[in-house]
Amino acid sequence: MSRRFENAYALLIAVDQNREAAAALPAVAADARALRDVLGHPRRCAYRPGKVRLLTGAESSRQGILAGLDWLAERVAADDDATAIVYFSGHGHEQDGEYFLIPYDLDLKQVGQSAVAATTFATRIAKLAPRRLLVLLDCCHAGGMGVKDTLAATALHSAALPPTLFLPAGKSPATPLAQGEGRAVLSSCRPGQLSYLRADGRMSIFTYHLIEALSGHAPAAGGATEVLVSDLISHLHHRVPESAHADHGAEQTPWPELRGNFPVALLLGGEGLAKGQRPPDPLALPASGAVSHRARLRGGGAIAQGDGATALGKGATLIGGKRRRHGDTETMREAPATVDDAGAARERSSSKKFRALFAERGFAFLDDGAGRDVFRLPGLTGWAGKGLADGSPDAAAQESAPASAAAAGKLGFVLEGPAARGLTLLAEGIALLVFKQFAAGDAAGAIVEGEKLEPLLAGEQTLAISVTPEDGLAIDGPHSGQAQFKDGRLQQAQAFALRALAGSAGEYGVHVEFHHAGARLYEFRLPIIVLPPGKDLPAVVSPTIIDLDGLRAVQDCAEVGKPPLRRLRLKACFENNLLYLDLEDYVDGEFSNSVGGFTSSIDRARLDALRAQLATTLGANLYETSSVWYGFDGSDTTAPACRRALTGVARQFAQAGGVLYRALREDATFCSVLDYIEGRAEPGTRLTIVTRDVSLPWELLYPQRFDADAPDDWPLQPELFWGTRFALETQFLGEGDYASLLKARRQAKATASLNLNPTITVDADQPRKVHDALAAALRAQGPTVEVNADGRNIRDVVVRAKTDATLIYLFCHGSPPPSPAAPRPESLELDNGCSVSVDQIDEQRVYRNAPVIFLNACSAGAFSPLSFTGFLRAFRRKKALGLIAPSFPVPTGFAARFGADVVDACFHSPGRSLAGLLLGFRQQHVRRGNPLPLLYAVQCQLDL
Repeated sequence: MSRRFENAYALLIAVDQNREAAAALPAVAADARALRDVLGHPRRCAYRPGKVRLLTGAESSRQGILAGLDWLAERVAADDDATAIVYFSGHGHEQDGEYFLIPYDLDLKQVGQSAVAATTFATRIAKLAPRRLLVLLDCCHAGGMGVKDTLAATALHSAALPPTLFLPAGKSPATPLAQGEGRAVLSSCRPGQLSYLRADGRMSIFTYHLIEALSGHAPAAGGATEVLVSDLISHLHHRVPESAHADHGAEQTPWPELRGNFPVALLLGGEGLAKGQRPPDPLALPASGAVSHRARLRGGGAIAQGDGATALGKGATLIGGKRRRHGDTETMREAPATVDDAGAARERSSSKKFRALFAERGFAFLDDGAGRDVFRLPGLTGWAGKGLADGSPDAAAQESAPASAAAAGKLGFVLEGPAARGLTLLAEGIALLVFKQFAAGDAAGAIVEGEKLEPLLAGEQTLAISVTPEDGLAIDGPHSGQAQFKDGRLQQAQAFALRALAGSAGEYGVHVEFHHAGARLYEFRLPIIVLPPGKDLPAVVSPTIIDLDGLRAVQDCAEVGKPPLRRLRLKACFENNLLYLDLEDYVDGEFSNSVGGFTSSIDRARLDALRAQLATTLGANLYETSSVWYGFDGSDTTAPACRRALTGVARQFAQAGGVLYRALREDATFCSVLDYIEGRAEPGTRLTIVTRDVSLPWELLYPQRFDADAPDDWPLQPELFWGTRFALETQFLGEGDYASLLKARRQAKATASLNLNPTITVDADQPRKVHDALAAALRAQGPTVEVNADGRNIRDVVVRAKTDATLIYLFCHGSPPPSPAAPRPESLELDNGCSVSVDQIDEQRVYRNAPVIFLNACSAGAFSPLSFTGFLRAFRRKKALGLIAPSFPVPTGFAARFGADVVDACFHSPGRSLAGLLLGFRQQHVRRGNPLPLLYAVQCQLDL
């Protein structure tokens, strides 16, 4: 049984955002959150979650940092056996021999006044006086975190803070240290060095190995149940330099100062490591352990009791069972219920697999034995209370949020339940995020207003709602719902169970999408405030007004007026490292069905392994077996040697697509989604993949087995490839406001920017001739055309956004996503001696007219789910609408011809979707035996 590290406190500061945009460090927030999670986990360091405070974003201002130190001082002052950790990740600055920490509210004109002087920081820490203190400083970040080039523009001099500021060398403490007491300060690197990201881009090397040390990987004496600071420092001293050299060929050596030796955490919840036991994956946190539950039910309703239990149905039904992940479909068993009211029926039914729902009226949810977060859904009973055993309608009414008269009749969102008010949620609380039509006296969190919502109130209409939580939040159960309107009224509110994860505090968000008749109407971010532990809910809540037309209207009238016969939307997003899948089916513009809505068993590492396997199978060596490819441009496929080469490649594609298809079907949730698509989707169906971190070559999925050793006469059916059957497109979430980008693009003049690497030559200088003809054809049709054929000008377009184009075409060499064998970031070779990597793209300089970028470079459309980088993400941050790009290498001559044909068609195919345009090209080429267009993916959603 794990125990808690009772007298331990931690203040974690990650300055990820900054008012001076060039000083932002977006990657450090992930570091701090990962550290928070391992500190607060009962089977890792076992700190009490309420004793760990995380400051990010605006909370990491100068005043916020000092207030955080005050919070820590209050805690340790009241505890004479305290252990304290202070962690700072952000910029350090050195000026005239004086060191500063750069906060969120930096003012470059007054650095000395707006920054936190290191001496002030050190003095405040010295006054804490806990028995044990560990200070961790990560203050000199490398370009891998996206700031090396831009920091110079701020005139700041990046510097590591010396630990001797906190523990002067050679100076003894004022009083001798007793055994188990001490002070330790550890900087992530030494003077002149930088702090680097891991090769997979997930987090910094320093913080990863810190978490590794706290998770049992640091050397410890046999039978140890605590992590000693000396073991932690020793582990970092060895592992950080090794990783920095292996990943970047650079030096990074932690810089420690130590007085005494003392424990800083429990080792695996106090259980330690048994002899021969391997330490766990440092980033894979287990379930938090058993929780004791108790409840009494008065009257009707339902109670769920037990780990992960869910109550369904009316009356006194109780279903218990083993712990489930979000939306898990494990079989659960029924247990008897105890009720006080003899009139409440006891219902029993046979065990079966079911979809766990929170949408049943009269449903009571119980979180733990303390009666926390226990409530009924609003509706039949009309009241909520903290604990059904002791609560009462009168007491609950006193806790409800004040009403807003201005919200009456309006549509919007509010969090309901005792752990929430408005759009504010208590730490580790759970509440219902409800979309509703407010009545007089209802509390409102946000009111949504938009012209496209008004027709819904005019008759019988359906609005599809999809919600995706950001990191720090989770949604238990369904992520989508169908809001039915009749005679101007919303017939039933739509509720989603929203939960704040352990350690979350600050502003987070839920990404919301509204759809009607299969077409997207609006998308927007709904801000959710998670309070730090110990903070009370606000007494007064004023609703936020979200003007959907002014901020995020999607002018998609062609789709709304004439919806496709069938349209599928597959949401595929990672939540807590597991892939969540939800498929919605629209027929003739009306919602027809949904499949999934559950978390799969596929994690990021598994998906990346599948991607890497395909990258090896379909690499550049695929074309080394035939000389045909040197001059092949796709125009003539009749020559015998050409037919043999194309057939060989097609068989390789079928083999790879079949392997991927079978691997995905091994997961039950993915299997149900794939089977539904295979059984219901007609050829030509528009399939939109909604994601923020999943890159799969959907075009190559092949539903039949096609083994590598299949005989030459084995029947290949190219019409079964998804890329020849469906109009596939990816809608990328979380990077920029897609709707306002679409509006800006449609208001701009159609302009093409052709950017051509002049060193790429094949048979008879074919690429140059093809692109010259493209430029001439476009000019004849009317669009403005700019042509760049030297590295400097192309780099200005890519890095500095120096173009007003609505379509940017890049014909160059590319590299695949990073991997352990090749950890360098993705890059584009623009000219001889001129290249740009993905982390050199200046995301502060944005495109004005939301262009589609056709990145015609080998493997440029692929990205790893383990990485926070990738060309799609980088260009979306620069306010591009999205990409067209190949996921694997493509023969040069064909790439030039195909790219020119697609660009030309984009300017004279009005009303056609980009996904439909590429589908037509794939079908045309596949009918002539050429499967190469299957390598190209549409990573944006656009009607031309």
